[in-house]
Amino acid sequence: MVNEQHSDPCPPATAGRGDAPGLKWAKARPFHSLWLVALALCVMWSEAAGATSTFVPASPPDVVVPQATGTQSGRVASNQPLEIETALDVLARRLVAGLPLVATRDRFSIRIDVISLEGRQRVPDGSLAANQDLRDPLAAVTETQDILGVFIETALAAKLLSTGVVALVPDAASHVTGSYWLGGPGTILIRVHLVNDQGHTVAAASQAVQAVTIAERYVRHVNQLRADPVFPSLAQEDPSLVAVNPSPALIPAAWLDNNGRAPVLHGPPPPVPPAMVARDEQGRVTLRAVRLEEPLRLDGRLDEGTYAAVPGVGDFVQQDPDEGEPPTQPTEIWVFFDDTTFYFSARCWDSEPERIVAKEMRRGNVGVARDDSITLTLDTFYDRRNGYYFETNTLGGLYDALVTDERAENFDWDTAWETKSARFEGGWTLEMAIPFKSLRYSQGGPQIWGINVRRKLIRYEEISLLSPIPASYGRVGIWKFSSAATLVGLETPARSVNLELKPYGISTVATDYAATPITGNVLTGDAGLDIKYGLTKGLTADLTYNTDFAQVEVDEMQVNLTRFGLFFPEKRSFFLEGRDIFAFGGAGPRFSGLPAGDAPLLFFSRQIGLNEGRAIPILGGGRVTGRAGPYSIGLLNVRTDKDPEGVVQPTNFSVVRLKRDILDRSTVGVIGTHRSEALNSPGENSVYGLDTRLAFFSNLFIDAYYAKTRTQGRTGNDTSYRTRVENVGDRYGFALEHLQVERNFNPEIGFMRRQDFRRSFGQASFSPRHLASDLVRKYTLQASIEYITSDSTGMLETREAIARFDIQFENGEKWRTHYSRQFEFLTEPFTIAEGVVIPVGGYHFETVQSRYTLGSQRLFAGNLGFQTGTFFGGKRSEVSYSGRVALGTHVGFEPSLAVNLIDLPQGRFETQIGRLRLTLMMTPRMFVEAFSQYSSATDSVGTNVRYRWEYQPGSDLYVVYTEARNTLVGGFPTLVNRGFAIKLTRQIRF
Repeated sequence: MVNEQHSDPCPPATAGRGDAPGLKWAKARPFHSLWLVALALCVMWSEAAGATSTFVPASPPDVVVPQATGTQSGRVASNQPLEIETALDVLARRLVAGLPLVATRDRFSIRIDVISLEGRQRVPDGSLAANQDLRDPLAAVTETQDILGVFIETALAAKLLSTGVVALVPDAASHVTGSYWLGGPGTILIRVHLVNDQGHTVAAASQAVQAVTIAERYVRHVNQLRADPVFPSLAQEDPSLVAVNPSPALIPAAWLDNNGRAPVLHGPPPPVPPAMVARDEQGRVTLRAVRLEEPLRLDGRLDEGTYAAVPGVGDFVQQDPDEGEPPTQPTEIWVFFDDTTFYFSARCWDSEPERIVAKEMRRGNVGVARDDSITLTLDTFYDRRNGYYFETNTLGGLYDALVTDERAENFDWDTAWETKSARFEGGWTLEMAIPFKSLRYSQGGPQIWGINVRRKLIRYEEISLLSPIPASYGRVGIWKFSSAATLVGLETPARSVNLELKPYGISTVATDYAATPITGNVLTGDAGLDIKYGLTKGLTADLTYNTDFAQVEVDEMQVNLTRFGLFFPEKRSFFLEGRDIFAFGGAGPRFSGLPAGDAPLLFFSRQIGLNEGRAIPILGGGRVTGRAGPYSIGLLNVRTDKDPEGVVQPTNFSVVRLKRDILDRSTVGVIGTHRSEALNSPGENSVYGLDTRLAFFSNLFIDAYYAKTRTQGRTGNDTSYRTRVENVGDRYGFALEHLQVERNFNPEIGFMRRQDFRRSFGQASFSPRHLASDLVRKYTLQASIEYITSDSTGMLETREAIARFDIQFENGEKWRTHYSRQFEFLTEPFTIAEGVVIPVGGYHFETVQSRYTLGSQRLFAGNLGFQTGTFFGGKRSEVSYSGRVALGTHVGFEPSLAVNLIDLPQGRFETQIGRLRLTLMMTPRMFVEAFSQYSSATDSVGTNVRYRWEYQPGSDLYVVYTEARNTLVGGFPTLVNRGFAIKLTRQIRF
């Protein structure tokens, strides 16, 4: 016999600060605090069982969505007894699937019947009999209420709430009675009803359960609950907080943060369906993802019924120019997912669609970010500091990146994803599809991710975001994952074999008149293989065999008017992926903002496979990168062959990098590098280093490192250290730094522009906003001083003071003026041009520079520059232009020119660098690019023509033609070398 008690329905809970919408436990229930334990248990059990819930999106009022049919994976017949962990998951799934899909604004109560199927004795009124079998694990519990019923109810409630679809108001008088036996191997039938606030049953489900497993699981956690001193205080303070922030001892590993703590939603509790978003007074956002029963048809048009059934999320907030205000043009977004793919959609309203800026569609080109665009960032481990970056524009261009520690980005990272855009009379729309296989995340099951969305409106230089970011962070504020919204309701597939193979085949024809002997039209063919394998949920191994880089674009020519070496960026894909993990000490032009090489790079991958511009064959290599809990891990080993001339011997390159997250946004790490054949001495070369980055408040940072090298014949005076304190603010900012590099410090897998020096640097800035002007947005006043001495002698080598004044206009254009006074002391002469040698001595410089940046919305966009002043006892003047000329959405024309006129006591000379890039874009994944450049310093002309077709995500066809010519001889430039290559790659995912 079953007793079912009903009481008056509870009123809906009011969502307020600190309250979970739709969740309000009645005070009359002494065991309402079991909610916390149950939340952790049911999620943990569902993951152990491997069951996957299927959620159907709730609809807005008066909208009906056809209910999905079919058998779900993991569904079990109701007459088969299951363990409790599996049974709860099955019950929750059946209840959600059985909900009527119309106006589900009701908050439900749970009614539960517990029935013995073995004919065992009934426990009167749900209490425990005094003469109960001592084998019963609950024999020592003396509560008079039905503890088992409360346990099942709270556990099931947690499971339902975790779907993000069902809101619950458990009824104070609805405690369960029934007949069951806990001590033996019997079977219990659990029957559940969801009752709306009118008292009507809207969904029901039942499942047979093995009774003994309930007792074993339940008693262990009840005892743990009683021993937890934190739980009672939380429950008394606010039960809704307990529901949002469960006890860390009981939470599934998939939900733990990098420090092993339970997840705390950085924002308001999840929204009550059918709402998609919740916001609190601080502007923090919690967003709900919606499961789709069928894959989204990707066309960018947003005309499926799903978009009418599921309300879009709007209410973006401006970051710039009017921080905290609503944007001038509204935006709506949606987040969906199915068993294999994460979907993101947006509708970008625009009152002047004819003024939308759209010029670039090439995959991976920075021009996509200079158009009107939408950016999606995902913090898939919810560590609030690392994540993925996906950006697209109205032409469907793809621009993606990895971001580390909220500052180090890698836009050369490419993964498989799709995006489609479309125009309509009121603006433009887009849809993205990102396979879960393209992302790293915690083990499959319920997920909590960080998410943010940015919209750029170029004609107004307006940036708006889903979750607000301070204006002081500028356009890179989208990387600030610590301020991102929280994404709930998402379920990822269980981990599968994460294996990716990428074989390639290549055929080349080459002619080289500079070689000895001369070679002409030599035909070669080759093949190789790249392998990517997911070792764990966060670590990936990459292997490469017979690596080839024929498709890589040639380096841009540079003119060197200093006594230091030139810095050329890495362009080879194997070394670009994962490079953010190997960054050390905040050094390098991308991370510190300093001139390239002032702080040494301990690992610079161009030292591998290249020697003075000549390619060295790479036999093979391997790399492991990713995260393991609070650790970022990077391991690299590459073997190169000897060069054809025999100058460079076979060499092994190894790098080990380990970083640990500390505090909220800080890190500490170590690095080690090893080169088996040193460049400048016999034997090996090794480097060891320790670094840290400490973040205080929202914009104060300290970077520091200490490093030491070991090279045969160069012992002692072989260390380097650096400390930098920086405050980045929208109105005020400053930076202080001290850097030392001793004379024998020698990182041979790294890069250094100068050796044996100490550098002290200070900078301050003030950037007021001109709110009363319709023309000017912001001024910037900045002053800095740099002082560099020889570390070994203490002699002054460089001293420079700079004053800068910038104006940023409302249309996004900028005007920068720059005045500097500099002193340089040369300890040895150097050749600056053919026949022009600068002698030893001290030199004073005074320089004035001016540069105007034309907005990307213009027909002619780019930078116009001019500078003049004294230079090594003479004079120097320079004019330059680099930019883009708009010739339509399918043609790109990018010219640049820099001319230097230099008049010195030792001689007069002129340098010219000219570049021209012409691009024909058929689709975002197919284009032809011709790049030609000329340098008077080397009397050479180079041309590189590349055709790229990404015929499916991750698989490419390249056709490349390259030639170099000499201009020393009059007439048409003389051919030096040329090559033609066809390369085909194919990505195979398992």
